[in-house]
Amino acid sequence: MALSEREMPRWKMLCVNFQFLAPHRIVAGGSSRYYSVRNALDSITHLEGLVAIHDGARPLVSSKLIEQSFRLAQEKGAAVPAVPLKDSIRKIEGERNMNVRREDFRLVQTPQTFRLSLIKEAYSNSSDTVTDDASAAEQAGFPVFLFEGDEQNIKITAPTDLLLAEALFKNNKN
Repeated sequence: MALSEREMPRWKMLCVNFQFLAPHRIVAGGSSRYYSVRNALDSITHLEGLVAIHDGARPLVSSKLIEQSFRLAQEKGAAVPAVPLKDSIRKIEGERNMNVRREDFRLVQTPQTFRLSLIKEAYSNSSDTVTDDASAAEQAGFPVFLFEGDEQNIKITAPTDLLLAEALFKNNKN
């Protein structure tokens, strides 16, 4: 797990308080998501197996989605959950804008799961301009398999997202 160095003591305290006993390793995060993932991948010394890369900003991920991502990554090499867009979207070109078919686009989620050798090679051959792991894999020439994501696997980046997450969490507990 990549984590900001200043958050490491807090993480250790949370593990004790909530009796989180699952084996894990923490590495220092980087200046961006790209460098955090790269640091975590560089800390893995072997090349065989699968690795799931997940955003901490998506705390409502289901075990079903995680299991599905591992199963599909084993089969396809790279498995990424994605959901269809609900809203109409517009493409901006300078002063102009135009309608595009929302059916041609997907919102990408995490966990993005890969054969370890594939994603390590992708990160060693990609640039820090990629915004997610699928983009790194694609930039390195690897195909990425999209599968149906989960509408409740939201990314919390704004106060309204937190309100929605709280409502979803409360609903799922019942």
